Amino acid sequence: VNSVKVREAIESVIAQAPVKPTVIKYFRRQMVNMLSIALGVTAQNRAGLRVLPSRTTHALFCWLEQRHRQVYPSMDGYDRSLSPAGVGDRPAALAGAASRLPDGLRGEQYAFVTLPLSEFLPGGGVTSDNVGVGRLIDAAEILQLNNPDLSPLDNCEDISSINVPGVAILSRRSEPLAMSLTAIELAAVRADSSTRQLVLDVGLDDSYLLARLDEGQRDEAAAFDKAKSQLNGLHFVVVQRPDDDEVAPAGFWLLRDVADLPV
Repeated sequence: VNSVKVREAIESVIAQAPVKPTVIKYFRRQMVNMLSIALGVTAQNRAGLRVLPSRTTHALFCWLEQRHRQVYPSMDGYDRSLSPAGVGDRPAALAGAASRLPDGLRGEQYAFVTLPLSEFLPGGGVTSDNVGVGRLIDAAEILQLNNPDLSPLDNCEDISSINVPGVAILSRRSEPLAMSLTAIELAAVRADSSTRQLVLDVGLDDSYLLARLDEGQRDEAAAFDKAKSQLNGLHFVVVQRPDDDEVAPAGFWLLRDVADLPV
């Protein structure tokens, strides 16, 4: 495979698509150079088309995850020991190296919070109409609710009792902060109780140090990461004013941490 073949394949798909894409995302870190060349030429020939390296290609991740667990093992020559590392694994040289948070993304307070999973499912109260700016992903798809063999949830588990973990960013300038978050490709939030760091993962490789955790927040951080891992990485970030408990947030992102996905 080379950049010419990749470009031809992508342009063929675009030509056949009834709705033309405005963004093309890719997540293979090892193929950044080739994809940048191939997609760069495609973008030059199509006004308004953006190319974005990203860890938020969630529908593709779900499809690949299903194949890794239900299709590839039955194929001749399959060797589980050769399965790739998690897609979100950072290169060793960058592991733990979170950059300084840009001033425009800085909140005044941070809190670990939860919302019922049912709020994110069809008929739930969290919709694109009431969360301000941001992005919602398909929670049912992430949790593989239509494929019980892949779902992390027990078939007998009462969904109404399950909570999705999240991080609230509180700021008196919540609206400008939320708008600043829309300008980056927000991928996930990590709470590292060992280093006492709350980290934003953005784009393909970048991370920002959102906050340092005090001793009293270490247990909360551990609970946040445990709950996240039990829900296939599902979690959220909400931006609001400190005194806006009953008011719609300025921004809301439903996210998936894909660090452990073998795709």
